[in-house]
Amino acid sequence: MTTKALLLAIQQTASLHSRLPSPCRTAMRGDLKVHQDRTSSLCMYLNKVARTTIAPGLTTHATIILPLSVKLAKLRKTSDTVPPASPPRFRAVAVGGRIELGWTAPDEDCERILIRYSDKSFPADPTSGQPLPNGNDGYFAVMPGKDYKFVRAGCDTCAIYYYSAWAIDDCDNFSDPAYTSAVCACPAASKRHVKIVAITPTPSSRETAITVELNFIGMVDMTVYDVLGRRVATRRYWNGTGGVVEFSWDTKDDSGRELPSGVYFIEIASGGKKSIHKTLIVR
Repeated sequence: MTTKALLLAIQQTASLHSRLPSPCRTAMRGDLKVHQDRTSSLCMYLNKVARTTIAPGLTTHATIILPLSVKLAKLRKTSDTVPPASPPRFRAVAVGGRIELGWTAPDEDCERILIRYSDKSFPADPTSGQPLPNGNDGYFAVMPGKDYKFVRAGCDTCAIYYYSAWAIDDCDNFSDPAYTSAVCACPAASKRHVKIVAITPTPSSRETAITVELNFIGMVDMTVYDVLGRRVATRRYWNGTGGVVEFSWDTKDDSGRELPSGVYFIEIASGGKKSIHKTLIVR
């Protein structure tokens, strides 16, 4: 049945529905509820009604309000709990200082796509992480089977971004997420720079601040050696900004015991580069 024929059948059925005695209207409502789960079933039912029930010569007008069709739409929305398929071919590619995202809307039963991201892990549900900055809280209106693209500019150097995407149907059912990730461009290893700028206070008796200058982001490993070259403490930090950053150390070893007074050497390593600086602990 074509869209035009379906609309005409709905209009005619609504008109007939208003003219039937009350017992007949009740029976029709019960019959329609059986067929409201899928549009195809509704089309078949209305086609049958149009062929066998609507009296010849019954007229209708394009401008009438269709209370029956409105009720059917509401009834379908409350009963359809089947989610759409996940967005196929969801992908992310880093190009210079931007990330190009691409996806295809599922072939059917999808009217929106939601994309959220994080720099820690894949968002697990539609409320975790952050929405893609597209001006619509990460939602995109889509047509089934069509390809789409979004370019996100201004990503941080060497940052890893994790993206999750959900397909959403007209009944607000969410699909399982699709995942992709991308790493923004990093400086070549020969151009990376790590330098301990300062360790304060010196001497220290408790908390120590280690100021480091880096021109990229990533994991930072700190290793502390005593004057005999023995490793006495290790820590790992996340450098999410680059530039001049500060890390703190409680002057304890890996077992949580305070290190005794003495001279120590702190090594900061990241991205294949390292820097070593001397410090003094006084208890």
